[in-house]
Amino acid sequence: MMFKPFRQTVWGVRVAIDLFFGGVGSGMFVAYAVFSLLNPDIYHIMNAVSALSAIFVILGLLVLMSEVGRPMNSMKVINNLKTSWMSRGALISIVFVLVSALLFILNLAGITWLNTFLTGINFIIGLILIAYPGLLLRAVLDIPAWRSPMIFSTMYLYSFLSGVGLLDMYLLIEGAGLAYLGIVTPSIAIVVVILSAISLYDLKRRNDAASITSYRELVETGANRIFWLGAMVLGLVVPASIFLYVIISNKLEPIDLLATFLILIGALCFKYSILKVGFHKPMIKSIAH
Repeated sequence: MMFKPFRQTVWGVRVAIDLFFGGVGSGMFVAYAVFSLLNPDIYHIMNAVSALSAIFVILGLLVLMSEVGRPMNSMKVINNLKTSWMSRGALISIVFVLVSALLFILNLAGITWLNTFLTGINFIIGLILIAYPGLLLRAVLDIPAWRSPMIFSTMYLYSFLSGVGLLDMYLLIEGAGLAYLGIVTPSIAIVVVILSAISLYDLKRRNDAASITSYRELVETGANRIFWLGAMVLGLVVPASIFLYVIISNKLEPIDLLATFLILIGALCFKYSILKVGFHKPMIKSIAH
């Protein structure tokens, strides 16, 4: 006897927050590493970026520890590197924090000749850490929606966009303006919207019941409010519109800060909504003879 697809209930808000913090922290450092090459005017904020990105990743680790429960369970997470992407993600996060801390300390001490090397190392680690949420979900073999390459790509780019948003926010608060980032941010947001549409189409056209159920949850039920209003409209369309206005008018407005904040809210909503619509494949009930 075959049952209907059933919703996963293990990963919820705390896992979404963990994935969000790790994505925005590593995304900020990766965005800085790229854009500081394109616009040297922002090179001077290296220490602030190292500190902020590490703080966000640490916050993610703390949420992860609260998710697994007791301190001894936290040690088990680190020890399961061969079988668990959660363990690998925790280790990668720790290495990222250590390299960021070393970069910060050396700069404070005036030792700058290692900057390029350490920035390059953390850039590579950051790229992996941005991918971690998608890799973690893809490892769950019986939830086909999470294994979609399009969902993975959209989550990856949205995490990077959240890092860009945090970097934008810091530059605005510091008074440096949006620099090169004002052009890039809406472009990435538009690409994420397109990828999200392709992801939905990919789920709809699949022939397995679990994927179709996930699709219906995103477009027909209560979960769609988090996805459409939070992740798509507030997190992408509104910020992109604001930044495009800034580009056209060629002037900065206080509402820019709101745009960067909304990007962060959208990234969290996206991760939570994807977790929320994770459905396991139908189970076959064995009959004893």
